[in-house]
Amino acid sequence: MSAMLSPHYAITVEPMFPHLWAEMQPLTEAHWREIANYQDVIALRPDREFYLRQCAEGGVLAITCRCDGILVGYSIFFLRTLAHYGQVKQAVNDVIFLDPEHRGPMGLKLIDDSEQLCAAIGMDKIVWHVKPTKDWSAILKRRGYICEDMILGKVL
Repeated sequence: MSAMLSPHYAITVEPMFPHLWAEMQPLTEAHWREIANYQDVIALRPDREFYLRQCAEGGVLAITCRCDGILVGYSIFFLRTLAHYGQVKQAVNDVIFLDPEHRGPMGLKLIDDSEQLCAAIGMDKIVWHVKPTKDWSAILKRRGYICEDMILGKVL
């Protein structure tokens, strides 16, 4: 009987295009099904051209989580300066997702590594978006984050 090998995880920064974009799509679909509001009226259609432009301008940080080389999660940030505080460089999390089979300690590591990687490229602040229906804000609060805004939406 052979011993089971432990999976090897790697969290790294990767360019979003051309390969990562295509590789992300199955996870993006699973992510949308898990958390998206208004699924019955708003279809998932990521704007590839928008992301391409943002990447070309250096405005995207794509952090991946791989298990034995297979993409199992990601944390994507838009990099901006604040309109009212132009000296503050802010990483705004667009999406974070980890396949449910890999959550737990690896989810916490993805959050912590995302923070460290944002700091390493000179970001002053991180903003995360948390859906009330999948509220994981307690994890962030334990890491020193505070609730800064509430965003409400309505489909017209």
